[in-house]
Amino acid sequence: MGKRTRRTFESWWDPDKWDWRARSQVLARWYADYFDIWWDPKRFNWQSASWALAEYCKEHFHKWWNPVKFNWEDGLHFLAMFCKPYFDYWWCCSNVPTFDYNKSCTLLALLCLHYQEYLDIWLPCLLEKFPWLGALVRALSTNQTSLTRVALAITLSKGGDSDD
Repeated sequence: MGKRTRRTFESWWDPDKWDWRARSQVLARWYADYFDIWWDPKRFNWQSASWALAEYCKEHFHKWWNPVKFNWEDGLHFLAMFCKPYFDYWWCCSNVPTFDYNKSCTLLALLCLHYQEYLDIWLPCLLEKFPWLGALVRALSTNQTSLTRVALAITLSKGGDSDD
């Protein structure tokens, strides 16, 4: 694809003809530089493309952030990976969905690696939502194991309990 310029974007962009339902993530991924031109929170497909805003449009966070419309199930991990400067805005324990084992371990690993300074905020929430994590964290954190090692152990343990 050739270089995308504002002039070429504006020459073909027509919000009334855009397939917002199927292609919202395309705008976020490929046209974040033109966010102010295409952004329309009423048309944007929040259900399928919230994650793309967190990953590709993080510099516009305060323009698009809407905790009610954001798809927490599919987008929380992307917030954790890409929107650290905005943690105080997006983190809310009541918005954390009850994930399956793998997703909850991934979230815990991301938080251990990148959000250690907020440990007193997110850890009680996760322990409340996922009580089984308490035993895992206690077992892994004995002997003053670092949070990085806890994250690595969690990542390696993903896959559930074995019969061994």
